[in-house]
Amino acid sequence: MIFRFLASPEEIQPLDSRIGQVTFSRNRLFGYSYRQLAEKDPNQELLVDKADLLFTCIGYKSIPIKGEPFDKSKSLIPNINGCILTEPFSQYYKVGKYAVGWVKSGATGVIDSTLKGAEETFNNMVLHLNHD
Repeated sequence: MIFRFLASPEEIQPLDSRIGQVTFSRNRLFGYSYRQLAEKDPNQELLVDKADLLFTCIGYKSIPIKGEPFDKSKSLIPNINGCILTEPFSQYYKVGKYAVGWVKSGATGVIDSTLKGAEETFNNMVLHLNHD
């Protein structure tokens, strides 16, 4: 199994009745930490890989969780650095309640953004645990 990060499938070429190879464009990251997005890098050549199977992992959205505030327009739980807010647009957060992944950031960014967001949430959890 090969994972291609910062690459978007451009063309799938069949072999018999299956996938034979996939052509990818290369992407680059832009934006601020924890909010980065990927865009096509026009200065990079296309990448062609043989493939038997192709998975895409993009565009999934979070759904509301009972008892927690939810921003339907962004498909996320309103939070400040992973700390769940008492209500949307509030400046107060719920003690001991945290968000991570796409429910924290919305279905945007790349795996690195999600990983950094998880680290941010974890650091706040530790900070809160050590100050109780």
